[in-house]
Amino acid sequence: QGGDKGAERVSGGQGSNGALSKRFPRTWEVAIPAPAAWISLNDRMHWAKKAALTKSWRLAASLAARKAGLPKGIPHVHITATVTKPSRRAFDVHNLLPSLKAAIDGLVDYGLVADDSTKYLTGPDMRVNPDTGPAAVVLTISALECCGAIFPTRPHHGEYIGTAPHAAHCKQTVGISMPKDQP
Repeated sequence: QGGDKGAERVSGGQGSNGALSKRFPRTWEVAIPAPAAWISLNDRMHWAKKAALTKSWRLAASLAARKAGLPKGIPHVHITATVTKPSRRAFDVHNLLPSLKAAIDGLVDYGLVADDSTKYLTGPDMRVNPDTGPAAVVLTISALECCGAIFPTRPHHGEYIGTAPHAAHCKQTVGISMPKDQP
């Protein structure tokens, strides 16, 4: 398990020999309190207002990733988003996709993955928290294998550097920089 990182929850990953390793998490959970109103697919608002809301969600996600100490440069992730709202009133969780898109863009700004295209990201899968609470989204981020490479690999001087074999079409070294305070 990882250190005290607030909303972060981690679980064990695979080492370079394919064995389970608890030295590096493969799954992280990051809570993003709603920084502004939700952006809905059903909204018909002025572009400037939507841009301001998008900027708020994007910045909030980037700051939450930094606070949680997420790694940077992960080859491919799967994201599940769990939405919490203050009331039990029925709603279509997929209408909140623009808020989530902005949050994922914030993770890209942070450097979690290189881009939010399907080459680097699977999802987001959206869920509703059955409990009520302050408006927020919890992102469960799982590192996936990239072209047959085992992620993550070995620690070296505070960084995680991967040299696992890749499929012939994308032979490359996968470098993942971890914050220095991670085990």
